[in-house]
Amino acid sequence: MKRQFRIEKIDDKQRRLVSFSKRKSGLFNKAKQLSHLTGAEIAVIILSETGRPYVQAFPTPSSFESLVAPFVSSSPSTSTAEATHEMTSSMSTETGTSTQGEDVFNINDSLRYLLDFDVENCNDLKELEALKKKLEETRKRTAVALDLSVAEYLLSD
Repeated sequence: MKRQFRIEKIDDKQRRLVSFSKRKSGLFNKAKQLSHLTGAEIAVIILSETGRPYVQAFPTPSSFESLVAPFVSSSPSTSTAEATHEMTSSMSTETGTSTQGEDVFNINDSLRYLLDFDVENCNDLKELEALKKKLEETRKRTAVALDLSVAEYLLSD
């Protein structure tokens, strides 16, 4: 019989960092195994306590965008590039109101910014605070977009 462990926040910062690192790699390994065993396409996004994103997709790391795109784009059949172009043109004709398309555009824009940002070589506190704010906004918008996509998927049947 398996022993169950109580899940509690680790107070010691060093132990918490080590635990995060081990559990993160363990989670990625489990996702890889699940993908290999079942043929499932899996995308994992982990935001550390400091806000640093760790992204991995299986079966190939380059498949992340294609896995996430149907859940953040306006329709599952359109590619991310087409959806981004469509949203850009619709944003230039509309003014004042926020649409789902704008949220998707902002999510894609935020993800590109976050993936290109070099945290290791950043020495500017204002830049890091801006990154933190962008991460929080992206997390909120992604959650909303995923909720909308899941609701649309469930209602389409």
